[in-house]
Amino acid sequence: MTKNQIIYKVLKSNLIISIVILIIGFFYRSYEVINCSSQYIINYQETVAIKIINFGLFLIIIFPVLRIFLEFCFFIKEKNYTYIIICLLLFSVIGISIIS
Repeated sequence: MTKNQIIYKVLKSNLIISIVILIIGFFYRSYEVINCSSQYIINYQETVAIKIINFGLFLIIIFPVLRIFLEFCFFIKEKNYTYIIICLLLFSVIGISIIS
């Protein structure tokens, strides 16, 4: 398998998993809205459905980081030091933006 095929399969599976999780969260949220009273939903914002939806969104947001990590692994295997440094710089930028 080539590098691009591996990256394609990993990113595609991540996308499918995140879409399935989002769909489950939306259906569960619809179930909560239909079966629970409105006062309960207003007072209890962090329902299980919202947590499921947030996790699905988190998986979608993590796509670029996953892609950089996979490229980083391949660059280490190929001993391409220029791109290893670029990947490390990208990780540091992402880390700084998360912290601040």
